[in-house]
Amino acid sequence: MRAFLILSIFLSSTASLLAQVKYEKEYRIKGEQVPTEAKAFIDKLTFQRSIKWYKEESLTATTYEAKTKRNGQKYSIEFDSTGLIEDIEIQIKWVSIGEAVRASMDQALSRAYKKYRLIKIQRQWTGSAEDLVQAVQARSAGEQIQLRYEIIIKGKSETGWQWYEITFSDTGKLLSSKRIILRNTDNLEY
Repeated sequence: MRAFLILSIFLSSTASLLAQVKYEKEYRIKGEQVPTEAKAFIDKLTFQRSIKWYKEESLTATTYEAKTKRNGQKYSIEFDSTGLIEDIEIQIKWVSIGEAVRASMDQALSRAYKKYRLIKIQRQWTGSAEDLVQAVQARSAGEQIQLRYEIIIKGKSETGWQWYEITFSDTGKLLSSKRIILRNTDNLEY
């Protein structure tokens, strides 16, 4: 009976994680349209390549995002509507994640979807502005940085194939899963 209760709680919490929806409209903007604090943060990082700025509008918030490359890696630095840093995401390959963490992620994904395909994998750093600057310059997160993984997949469930944004802890524990709502233009191109 106890095992049944634990399983029921687990399944209901997983179902609520999978029930979330993500809609995001992203478009390119000029640097002059970005909050001063966000530009000042980017200047501290001394990227060699140019920065491309984007504004994102979701169901709940408006954010700004700076995208660039450094040493062959794609960086995405996200700020809130006032220009305060939210996180830094660095695109990585699946094999660059530790084997035990990958196994934990794979197990969670296999339980939630009949099949899935990895589309994009990012290492996500959050912390204070000063700590994030140091982490980017050192190309390594210290103890003061919270590490997570954000993965975009195409997963198959009973309702068919859908896109999902899934966040895992640094140990591979499933933290959230949001179904991505694609714009009509993403689905129908002529």
